[in-house]
Amino acid sequence: MLAFPLLTEPGPALRAEVTLAEARPAPHREVQPAVRIHPPAAADGTDWMSVLAWQGGGSRLEHLRETAPGVWTTTAPLPVHGEWKTMVWLHSGR
Repeated sequence: MLAFPLLTEPGPALRAEVTLAEARPAPHREVQPAVRIHPPAAADGTDWMSVLAWQGGGSRLEHLRETAPGVWTTTAPLPVHGEWKTMVWLHSGR
């Protein structure tokens, strides 16, 4: 058994807008995500910010780097075809 105690206190309001730039066309489509955080300071002091793709024949974890105030991009493209699932993860504190 594995347990993850999760905090239930709401954090500050934030919104993320994700855009995808095609890096490889279908049938094995890959995209380069860009994540715009509103307000931009909401990502300040985070422990990490990454994009995880899984269940399409493996898993891929790409960390995001800030390319402009409040705009974060991956350093490599991620698969978005077939059974692949993808999640953006901003982590701070516990």
